[in-house]
Amino acid sequence: MNEIKSNITTAYGVNIIPNKYRDIYVAYYLYDYFSSSRETDLDKVLQTMLLDQIVERLDRIIDQQEEIILNQRMELALQEKQSAQLQENHRAQLQAIARVEQNQQLQSDYLAMIDTNTRITNFFVTADYINKYL
Repeated sequence: MNEIKSNITTAYGVNIIPNKYRDIYVAYYLYDYFSSSRETDLDKVLQTMLLDQIVERLDRIIDQQEEIILNQRMELALQEKQSAQLQENHRAQLQAIARVEQNQQLQSDYLAMIDTNTRITNFFVTADYINKYL
């Protein structure tokens, strides 16, 4: 009985998949291949699958994804820069509007002062005229 257990443990303990192919993507590929085909001999499958080509393809896909991620980060940085510029432009416009409003208020104050000055001057001219000629 112990010999049977020992043989089973030894048989199941054999690593039949090479180290470089012990990857989740390769495992998924093998599972999919065995699920969808009638093949039962793993060694034959490993020889016919061309795992090196699969690894190369996966490497290319990873490189492409890294490039995509890099491009997305660059695009985000550009968008953040443009957003900062838009915010700065918005602040500048608000400051310009505030200056215009301030200038309009000063102009209104000056016009009110001129109007008051004109009325006071008219009052004194009229009072002087009345004192001189009446």
